[in-house]
Amino acid sequence: VFAFFGIGVAPVFEELIFRGFLFKVFAEIWRPAVAIPITAGLFTLLHVPQLWGSWAGIVLIFVVGYILATIRDRSRSIIPGIIVHMSYNGMLFAMYAVSTLVQRGIKAG
Repeated sequence: VFAFFGIGVAPVFEELIFRGFLFKVFAEIWRPAVAIPITAGLFTLLHVPQLWGSWAGIVLIFVVGYILATIRDRSRSIIPGIIVHMSYNGMLFAMYAVSTLVQRGIKAG
């Protein structure tokens, strides 16, 4: 269930909110060059509680948010960002699953 929401649901809602709604508003008020770091920063703030204590993780989420906002700006659509976001989260879940198996001493394959 956690993986389903983390890979399938959260990226769609986060992209709709951050790169769909907020990016559009900030880009219209100022310009995309301002909207990109602002939405990346807000995206980071959403994830800070789960990453608290890991500055590297917080910086990485800002970079991911910046990349997703840049994709939104260049493609003029949230669909590519949703695909990239789902792929990124899927990779994280796969890495977590593999590391859990390794830590438990279960060999894959």
